[in-house]
Amino acid sequence: MLYLFIALIASIIGALSGLGGGVIIKPILDAIGHYDITTINLLSSFTVLSMAVASTMRHYQAKTVFDQSMTPLLVIGSIIGAMLGDSLFTKAIEYASYPQQVKQLQNVLLLALLAIVLLYINYFNKKYQFHIKNRAFILLIGLSLGFISTLLGIGGGPINIMALTLFFALPAKDASINSLILILFSQASKIFNVFLNHDLLSYDLSMLLYMIPGGIIGGLLGSKLHHRLSSHTVKIAFNLVLFFTMLTTLYNIYLS
Repeated sequence: MLYLFIALIASIIGALSGLGGGVIIKPILDAIGHYDITTINLLSSFTVLSMAVASTMRHYQAKTVFDQSMTPLLVIGSIIGAMLGDSLFTKAIEYASYPQQVKQLQNVLLLALLAIVLLYINYFNKKYQFHIKNRAFILLIGLSLGFISTLLGIGGGPINIMALTLFFALPAKDASINSLILILFSQASKIFNVFLNHDLLSYDLSMLLYMIPGGIIGGLLGSKLHHRLSSHTVKIAFNLVLFFTMLTTLYNIYLS
């Protein structure tokens, strides 16, 4: 029941704010310490994918409008980037002296990125915003977001939000919706890559029986709330979750 609760709460908040849930799930599972780093990444990815599918379906039913010129290019880039990120993560696990070293590096990089996102969203987003139209650059941004999110095992929500705000001047609610689309395709790409190159039977994924339903229910509830809340409220939720995740990540770094 603990894992169902984690997946449900993380997915509600993730769908509501565009964070995706993975940035909450992975640090919490790291802190609990029941599973190794590779299994945690897979549990997080499957849960986040289920949340993103449910949330995207809800937005589709609500006839949410997406940017037809920007979003598809970001999606294509995120798919390629996710496959590259998963390959690099696998190599890092293979060649590291201790898998714990990879986990520690993930947490340090995650904490640094979250701090940058928090500062940008709250203090610099009004001053530094661009309106990128170059198709090649949009594709490159999508690739970078997919790569970083998969490498760190977080789904990429906070980084997606910052990039979408910085490079495309999207308001909070629009950025969160586009972030969920990127999370959907990048995580699907990563899991497809895992199916092709790994034996899933070698991992203990029994908790997915609880986490996937939590992700689906959370995705539906979170996306429903998203349509009812203002951009200001979404931003408050974003900040609270980001701060909580930073504290959890700092705790994980201290433990390791």
